[in-house]
This record gives sequence, structure tokens and C-alpha cells, in this order.
Amino acid sequence: MIHIGYHRTGTSFLQTALFPLIPDCVSTADMHEAERRVADPGLRLAILTNESLSNDLVHDTPDVARELARRFPAARILIGIRSQYSVMRGIYHLHLKTGATESYEAFVKSRCGRLFDYARTIDAYRDAFGLDNVFVLPHEDLVRDPVGCMAAVLRFAGADPGIAGKVVNRQVKPSAGDATMRLLHQRNRIVAPLRRLWPRAHSRIAYYGMPGARLVDRLFGSRLRLPMERVRPLIHAAYADSNARVFASLGLNAANYDYPLPGKA
Repeated sequence: MIHIGYHRTGTSFLQTALFPLIPDCVSTADMHEAERRVADPGLRLAILTNESLSNDLVHDTPDVARELARRFPAARILIGIRSQYSVMRGIYHLHLKTGATESYEAFVKSRCGRLFDYARTIDAYRDAFGLDNVFVLPHEDLVRDPVGCMAAVLRFAGADPGIAGKVVNRQVKPSAGDATMRLLHQRNRIVAPLRRLWPRAHSRIAYYGMPGARLVDRLFGSRLRLPMERVRPLIHAAYADSNARVFASLGLNAANYDYPLPGKA
């Protein structure tokens, strides 16, 4: 099975909490190791799991599907999706942890329509591997019903769905709050000169993020907000039609999800 992400859709949760529990199975982020493991007669399942297969954090990379189909023609594909309203925030947090000084609005404008076009990615993998060999898992479902979703993933992979009940940590890690991201953005602007003068110190400061982030969000969450009122219409315009195709193909009820969709602001 190949798990292509996306980022911030519960990938780390599946990689650390579920996949290691599957008997006679190895999961790896390395494509070459996955090729070697597929040929191992002692394994029942090999999982290639790497979010960078779906995108480079600026653009989607659906063309990777053809290369994966060439290397792993019998593979099954797991794709995690999440509402662009929330996943953009999650990716912005990753962006800030590199020391970036870009505002949230500028960040969204530079990626809208280029990143998280799920219909384009799903179509590419269905074309390359076949409709029945692609499983799409909404992050929102994984949060609401982790055991049920993990059982569905295991069933799709050909593993025992009962393993889902053995997962101890069933909580998908929440994203950082607006306050943390606003403060990270300000911190990055202050320390930006270090990138040129003292790059090692700059990278260390950026890497460690915001100590006490949960406390920061509790104390300042109501006062430090990202400009969602300006960004939300941009996201809606970029993804509503694409998401409508995804929802129709998966049979999802739009009322249960806060995704950009036609007629749903």
C-alpha cells in the first residue's frame, strides 16, 4: 500500500499509532526500501508512506502517480484529505517553523489552486491504479471515528481490521492555534537578520517553534487571530468546484463537512 499524505491529514498518527501494529508488515518513507521490501517473501504487507509524494508544500504533484504505478503496479493507494480552510492553517504552521516571514494571507494567495486540489490528485491515482485501488480518507472522519477509520484502512490494505481496537493513542494531534502562529510570525520577522548573519542560530530558533504553544493559545487565542474573514473567500473560490467533484465521487454529505463547496460559503 502507498500512503501519499496529504500533510496534516493524520499521516503521522497512522504512521506511529497504527502501521507498526500490523503483523508481518514494514512501513517506510523511502521508495527504494519499499521496492526491496515488496520482494521480501517473509512480509505480508509493505507500506510506502510519505506526504511528499502528494505535494512539495507549494504545488500538488499528481504526475508522481505514473512513476509509482511503474514501480508498484499492484499497489493500493491511500489518500488523506482535509478541508482547505483548516489544512492551509496547518501548512502555514509548518512554513513558519522554517523561519518564514510571509503573512498568512500572502501564503494562501501563493498556494490557492496549486496545492490541495484533491480532485486532480485523486483522478491521477485512479487513472494510474484503478478506481477500486484508491481509498480516500477525510481527516474529519478520522478525528470523529478513529477506530472505524483505522479499521477501514486496514481492510483496504488487506490486514486484520481488528488491529484498530488495539491502538492505545486514538487522538489525532490538533493543529497549533491562531495565537501561536501570529506570535511565530512576529518572532520570525524579528530574528530574520540572523538568517544571513548567523544561519545556524536562525535555523535552531525556527526549528523549536513556540515553547508553551498550548498555553499561548489559551491565553491569547481570543485576541490574536489569523485573518480568516479575508482568506476564506479566496479559498472558497479556488476549491469549491474541485471539491464538489470529490464529494460526488465519494458520496459524502456536504452538511457533515466544512469544505469549500458551491453554495456553501
